[in-house]
Amino acid sequence: MEYEIITKSENLDSLKEDWERIEKTSISYTYFSTFKYCSTWVKNINYSEIELFIIKILHNNKVIGIAPLQITKRKKNLVSRKVLEFINVGDYADFLIDYNSKIKHIKIIKRIFEIIQDNGNKWEELYLTNICNTSLLSYYLLSSKYNKYYKVLVEAPYIDFTNYSSLEEYRKYYLPKKVKQYINRLNREKNIKLVITRDNVINSISKIHKKEKEFLSKKGIKNRYSLFDIPERYHFLDKLYTENENILTYLLINEAEDEIICYYTGYIYNDRFHSYNTAYNPKYEGYSVGKIFNYLIFEINDKEKLWNVFDMGAGRYEWKFEWTNSNNLLYKLNIENFKNRRKKIVQKTIKIISYIFRIAKEKY
Repeated sequence: MEYEIITKSENLDSLKEDWERIEKTSISYTYFSTFKYCSTWVKNINYSEIELFIIKILHNNKVIGIAPLQITKRKKNLVSRKVLEFINVGDYADFLIDYNSKIKHIKIIKRIFEIIQDNGNKWEELYLTNICNTSLLSYYLLSSKYNKYYKVLVEAPYIDFTNYSSLEEYRKYYLPKKVKQYINRLNREKNIKLVITRDNVINSISKIHKKEKEFLSKKGIKNRYSLFDIPERYHFLDKLYTENENILTYLLINEAEDEIICYYTGYIYNDRFHSYNTAYNPKYEGYSVGKIFNYLIFEINDKEKLWNVFDMGAGRYEWKFEWTNSNNLLYKLNIENFKNRRKKIVQKTIKIISYIFRIAKEKY
């Protein structure tokens, strides 16, 4: 199997046709691995200190595998290092393997790692995160020499409604206490409406997310941040949400005051709704709007059937497990390139010593 490595963002579009062909060969791929998602990210992020490292595997001049990677400069213990990582920022990440290829799929993944090792002079740390336990990549890592470097990172809870004969059956098992009372109270006191949209609502929901962050900070929760505070991330999402049929946002609206009470936004792909981001208006904190919102979303989807799986995304939060006992395990692969690290540390130490001697010589 031959290979090429794409290092320039302007060459990314040359992969579009093959990437989109391969992403359709397996339902295990998520929206975060699609060309649309990854290319939008690359084209809207500053790559002045980031180098693309997209590995393209070919057999008989046909692309049969893609590893969407990049090399990023990061600092650790005051020393910068080149980290080889996935290019996408999302709940799931994966290598794309052509499942229609006659070449054994595991061999394609093995070839990718051979290439990564052969190019070890270009990176000092391999750090691949958010690899789902059900993926072929995960299977390979668990059954290979990389096993000892492969560790559980976090859970991603989900609800598969095909496991239940009806929404009522699901509710017998998972329905937080007093949800119906909360809904009745909110209906009595506010004129609420559930809105489903595929429009670009980034400007509107970003304001709610920032309000929630500020509110929680005042309550002493200091580790909260808003992804919308990062200009590049905002710009990326704004581009991604423009004329995109995979986008889906649920808005709970107070019609009387024409304002958003809370929202869920994400992507539909392979019959799964990936809940990418959610927040609530602090003005409605006492109404348990999160529990109400989930209940209303599941209820309306039972009628409209836009998806069968509700993926709550990465993160172990109590409120997620009120609704389900199912979750994907997300793993991380972390390998230090000690040969390169030692070489770099020695070089840096020599520079520091040389600088000290030069200053001492000038002084005396």
